[in-house]
Amino acid sequence: REGAAPGPRVLEEASTSTRENAMLSLPMARQRGWTKIALVTSQFHQWRAWHTFRKAARDLGYQDMQFTVAAVPPDADFGGLQLLQEWARTLGLGALPEAPGPGPLPLLVLPALDSLLRLFHFARELLAIALYAARRWV
Repeated sequence: REGAAPGPRVLEEASTSTRENAMLSLPMARQRGWTKIALVTSQFHQWRAWHTFRKAARDLGYQDMQFTVAAVPPDADFGGLQLLQEWARTLGLGALPEAPGPGPLPLLVLPALDSLLRLFHFARELLAIALYAARRWV
């Protein structure tokens, strides 16, 4: 990707959770002889990603691995607006505006959707941290 740090990368795509991602990615990194790992994730997910990978490394016996976390730009869209648009259509609310346009509605709705999306990610991350703590994954 443009703006990404140079160097070797591993993109693990089979996992369905951060814990699975760590358990699948770390052996790949170990096979390549890597001990310094950069995790690239959203701002909301940084804490859980770092702690999950650190705990998974210990569980796998990889005590020598070190982790840093790099956040993607805060305006990067992980499909959040598209997800909200799908929900709106499913609820019969019609299509939400793609971008600010004529009239006051898009100018009012888009910031509200952005705030709602950020609140959703924040709440989801808090719940995930609680779940991971209960499972002793962090």
